[in-house]
Amino acid sequence: MEAEEEKCVKFENELRPDIKQLIGFSDIRDFPTL
Repeated sequence: MEAEEEKCVKFENELRPDIKQLIGFSDIRDFPTL
């Protein structure tokens, strides 16, 4: 499960700030919805 969390963090860090705000951090944590 930790590897999945690391993937989320890496993906989140690569997103542009405006996209991050659009999606919302809580949604990014739920990786399968992406």
